[in-house]
Amino acid sequence: MGSFFLGRATLTSLSTRKKILFFLLGSSLVLFSLGIKYQKLNPSLNNPPAIASLGWGEGFYWFFSQEPEPIKNQETPLDGVKVTAAEWEEIKQRLPLGVMVENHFAARPVAGINAAEMVNEALVEGGITRFLLFFWREKPELVGPVRSLRTYYLDWLSGLPDALIMHIGYAQSSNPAADAWRYLQRYQIKTLGFGRNFWRDYSRRAPHNAYVSTPRLWEKAAQRGWAQGSSFRLWQFKADRELSQRPPKQEIKISWNGWGETPYAVRWVYQREKNIYQRFYASSPAQTYEMEEGKKVLQPIWAKNILVLLTPYSSANDGTARIVYQTLGQGKALVFRDGEVITGSWEKKERRQPLKILNSQGEEITLNRGRIWLMFVPPNSIIEY
Repeated sequence: MGSFFLGRATLTSLSTRKKILFFLLGSSLVLFSLGIKYQKLNPSLNNPPAIASLGWGEGFYWFFSQEPEPIKNQETPLDGVKVTAAEWEEIKQRLPLGVMVENHFAARPVAGINAAEMVNEALVEGGITRFLLFFWREKPELVGPVRSLRTYYLDWLSGLPDALIMHIGYAQSSNPAADAWRYLQRYQIKTLGFGRNFWRDYSRRAPHNAYVSTPRLWEKAAQRGWAQGSSFRLWQFKADRELSQRPPKQEIKISWNGWGETPYAVRWVYQREKNIYQRFYASSPAQTYEMEEGKKVLQPIWAKNILVLLTPYSSANDGTARIVYQTLGQGKALVFRDGEVITGSWEKKERRQPLKILNSQGEEITLNRGRIWLMFVPPNSIIEY
């Protein structure tokens, strides 16, 4: 008790000058602690100062002069990745863009796939598959090789409001259901496939050497008055499953039409740590060129969600090998995400309506945020998982 009263007596007898000194020392300690906490909560700060070396006045100024990290709370429609309000406003200055990219074995490695937010893969002639890559948030400078258009890709594209399409050539047919030229005219689709909107890489053999830049395509579209996108919803999204709850492995094998190990048979191998699926052709990793600091860099192709949609097709019966997919109606769907599979169904009632993926109760299946890969697989294909 004596010491306590002595302490009080000593403190109350301090001069005003000493009281101010104690206050300033205490403030410095508080600011130091707050600065350390702020730095830990914001590790993305560029070159934060060594806070311990700052005086209390400098620490006070540094702490209160920092701008908080912008909140990413705007969900982008194609793949659900969240962006800031400012980034979303910038994205909406352009329209969603689809680019037809081939998958012929002579065209590999392709370019730009890992920048695509969504990929539609389906058969064309001769058992070869082709990709429709969708971009809106991402703006890759190198995408290709670009090839010709089929009608069924336009039906899938039309589920996105006012989407643009880039292609080189198109199917012409005596069968209206297979005639992509008539589709473009009839439905007034915003095509960038006419004019010199691409370049060729003459180190590769034609026709597997035509490439595009998405920023240039959006510039061309803006010159035609095709800009100013709007909000819409394609999918419902969720957060990734916690690592501890993910299965150790999963593998998906798809043989198109049951044709066996052709160059277009696909394996997807689940990577538990990253919660992604890596693509393989037989035992070889599928690869894509992506631009990094102005250089082409090979990357393994991957996706966050694999949607296998059993979709019938028929011959165009026009004297060619062309086919026509059944794009409207419904069918069985297998949804792979988080290392698990969900059996459900796909549904598309009208051309301009987006695809819906439903579970056995008729509810929409939620997807992980990140690239969505849709594979329109004929019902007699062999699917192992």
